[in-house]
Amino acid sequence: MDDLRRIDLNLLLTLHALLAEQHVTRAALRLHKSQPAVSHALAQLREIFNDPLLTRRGAGMALTPRAQDLQRRWKRPSISSPHCCDRVPSTLARP
Repeated sequence: MDDLRRIDLNLLLTLHALLAEQHVTRAALRLHKSQPAVSHALAQLREIFNDPLLTRRGAGMALTPRAQDLQRRWKRPSISSPHCCDRVPSTLARP
């Protein structure tokens, strides 16, 4: 999990959406961002993880083995728990 701790929160949220959607445009819609912004973030994530993460397969995209591993690790209770952000300082919480 150390590799996830060293990336920017915005990239982490984008990674989560990309892993869930397995599609750049749908991830962008989910995040309320433009498709080019998510594509740019994917390029950064690919550099960080030294892996393509998503590859084209037919009309869609497929997760690489590295991305599948990240997805499995993401689903662990410590990350996917609804209470995972309970300790976020109130100054960072949304109003």
